[in-house]
Amino acid sequence: MTPTATTPPWQLHRRCCSMQWPRPLWGGVLAVMTVTGIGLRGVQAADEPRDIQPQTDEKHVAPEAAKADEPRHADLSPIVRRALSLLPENTETVVAGHSFAIPEELPPSEPLNTILPRTALGELNDPELAKLVRPLIGHKIALALRGGRNHEWVTASLPAFRTEGCTIVIFENDLGNAGVEWEKTARQRAAETRIIGSHEVFVYPPLGVMHKARATKWPGKMGIYLLLLDANTILCATSDKFMEEVLHRNDKPQPRRALPDSLPEWKHVDASAKWWCVRHLPQSRDPELPFVGEQVIEAITWGMEEKRFRAVFIPVAGADQSALRWVHRVWDKELFPVQPSIERREDGTIVVSANPDDLGETGLFLFALTMYWLEAVPGGN
Repeated sequence: MTPTATTPPWQLHRRCCSMQWPRPLWGGVLAVMTVTGIGLRGVQAADEPRDIQPQTDEKHVAPEAAKADEPRHADLSPIVRRALSLLPENTETVVAGHSFAIPEELPPSEPLNTILPRTALGELNDPELAKLVRPLIGHKIALALRGGRNHEWVTASLPAFRTEGCTIVIFENDLGNAGVEWEKTARQRAAETRIIGSHEVFVYPPLGVMHKARATKWPGKMGIYLLLLDANTILCATSDKFMEEVLHRNDKPQPRRALPDSLPEWKHVDASAKWWCVRHLPQSRDPELPFVGEQVIEAITWGMEEKRFRAVFIPVAGADQSALRWVHRVWDKELFPVQPSIERREDGTIVVSANPDDLGETGLFLFALTMYWLEAVPGGN
């Protein structure tokens, strides 16, 4: 089935999830989740997860986006606020992973709660960039936060999207010699080096999964843009325009940031969790994107800590029943061996919760695919 602008979301999702996937393709599923080859490159959770808050330069903390009389729903650490302050206001989705390190080798098996945080690394997981990652092995990452906008459909066989965005990787400590080595390697292997603002940026061609579909409608040029921003921060963007915006916001802090505190979805986010995501669906959407029917979902949040997964769907005003049907179709009871709990709350939100260990191997596969898909789904019937 080729997706069209009127294809209901659950039809393609169900088609993909109902396929018989052999066990070796699990690495491929994780590759889909990051739009990269994450299954071929390992990042492991730290032995002792803790709330790490590196010192933050005051210039990096943007003023609050909400006005004095607006509600403030976000409970965010300084390090998360620093990362969000770098992202443009029209960022639609952020994916965050806390407290993990890059190991020498990929463990033979890992629980889901150690796999999911590294999806925040985005393109840095790709095998084509593996040699760039090697100098960073063993250095603990305090926060990896990936922000994106302008999600575009790239394949008719799996629900895969490409995104104009940037990954912000903040290490617990200064990288020191490892940062020098990383920068040297990035410079040597780059297709070109550009100066954006006052920063030296290393440019790589787009990754394979990024350029096999129709031409992008993003502003600027698609590719991989890498930068050592400071002694403990690396940036990886997928377009030069997005990188320009991030660097401008770094050099000249702006009064408003991506996903401001006033958004009601923040009160449903546990930003201290090992892995969490927020998606605020745009009002204007690409008409060529699948699933663009009448919009029934305004925002989605989800996260996981140890064995607890929780997603919250916020309906569009007046679309409560349609939104509830939409959520049930996403978490199709005929697909998941063990159905996650789906509950409509008094405040109108729809909460999906589960212990992923109870879902079984097939259920975990579908769970991973659904989580990736929700990063970009337009939320229409």
